[in-house]
Amino acid sequence: PIWCVYLAVFLPEPIHSQLELSVREGNQVGWIHDLEGVRRVQTWFVQHYAATAVWCGAGVAGWLILLSRRAWQSRLLPVAAALLVGDLLWFAHGRSVQCDPALYFPPVPVLDEVARSAPGRVIGYNCLPASLAAMRGLRDIRGYDSVDPARMIDLLDLAAAPQSKGYFYAMTQEMTPKAEFTSEGAIRLSPILDMLGVRYVILRGSPSAGTRPAFQGQDYWVMVNSNALTRAFIPRRVETVTEDKTRLEKLASPEFDPLEIAYLEHPVDLPNACRGSAGIVEEIPTRVTVSVRMETPGLVVLADLWDKGWRADWNGQRVPILRANHALRGVVLPAGEGTLVFRYAPASFAWGLRLAGLAVLVLLAWLGIILWQRPTPRSETPLPPSETSGAAPAG
Repeated sequence: PIWCVYLAVFLPEPIHSQLELSVREGNQVGWIHDLEGVRRVQTWFVQHYAATAVWCGAGVAGWLILLSRRAWQSRLLPVAAALLVGDLLWFAHGRSVQCDPALYFPPVPVLDEVARSAPGRVIGYNCLPASLAAMRGLRDIRGYDSVDPARMIDLLDLAAAPQSKGYFYAMTQEMTPKAEFTSEGAIRLSPILDMLGVRYVILRGSPSAGTRPAFQGQDYWVMVNSNALTRAFIPRRVETVTEDKTRLEKLASPEFDPLEIAYLEHPVDLPNACRGSAGIVEEIPTRVTVSVRMETPGLVVLADLWDKGWRADWNGQRVPILRANHALRGVVLPAGEGTLVFRYAPASFAWGLRLAGLAVLVLLAWLGIILWQRPTPRSETPLPPSETSGAAPAG
C-alpha cells in the first residue's frame, strides 16, 4: 500500500510530465491531443493507485487482525475469502483481454475464399505465419500443436526445402515446403505433405508464369495440391519397420506413396491388399468421428498426431491406436461398416478429477472437525435467592 500511495502522489513517467510536454509541443499521443486529455489520464492513474492502496491496506490490516486475534479467525476467514473474490470480480469487470478477432488483421479475401472451399490443411510459401492462417479459419500444418509434437516435426523436416528457416523455439514457424511446378501449371509437394492433407499452398505477390492459381487476389494467390489425401484414409498394405531412422528414410523417399503403404512399429496380421474407405463426419477438439467401410481387414490412418491420451472405439468397442508412419494414428479394423470414434481422455485428467474430489472430501472433513471441536458457550447458573439477597435486615 505504501508503494501505491507513493505512485498516486508521484505519477510515473511518461504520465507525470513527459505526456504533457509532448502535447504542448503539438504532438498527439493516441487519442490525447490537448491538456484536458492529459488531465483525464493523470486523474485515472491517481484514482487507480489510490484504490489499489486502499485495497492493499485493507488486506494487510485483515491479515494482521487474523494473526493477532486467533479467536476471530473462524469468523473472519469467510469474510476475507468473500472480499478476495469480490476484489477479483471488481478487477475483471469490464475488462476484455482479447479484442474481436476481426480486428487482428485486415481482411484478406483470398484467404476467406480458401476457408470457405473444400476442407484441407494449408501451408504458406515464404509468407503467411501460421498464427495469421488460424485467424482466418485455416489449418496451417506449421501451426500443429499437441502434447508432444516432436515426431510431427520429424515428418515436417523431411518435407522442408533446403532454404527453409528454423528456430530452436519454433522449428516450423517459417518452414518453406519442397515444391515444384509442373508443365501443366500445377504444384507438386512432398509425399509427406500429401499424407498430412496439405491441400492449399499460399503464396504472395504475382503468380509465376505458366501457373494456374485456384484463388488469386491483389497480394496473395493459392495453388491447390491435387495429390493431398483426406485426413482419414486406408493404405493398401502395411509394413513393419521398428527403427525410427530406417522408417524416416523410407518416408523421405520421393517414391513414398501414403495410399500404397503405411509403416508400423509392431507387426499386425493383415492381408497383402487392403481395401476400404473412410471419412470424417464430425469433429471437435477432443473427439473425431470417422465413418468407415472396410471391404477387407485393414488399417485406418488418421493424419493427426499420435498421443497416448487418445482412445478409439469401433462400434462402441475399445480398440488400440497404433503409431502409423512415425507420428500418426492408426487403427486396425475388420471387414465391415461402422463408426470409429477417437476421444482424447488422458489418464492425467482422470487422476486430476480424483485428486480434486479427494481434496474436497478432506476440506469437508477438516471443516467438520473444526465445528465439532468448537467449545460450546457456557451459560451461568443463577445462584439461589438466599445466597444473592445478602444478610437479613435487622429488627
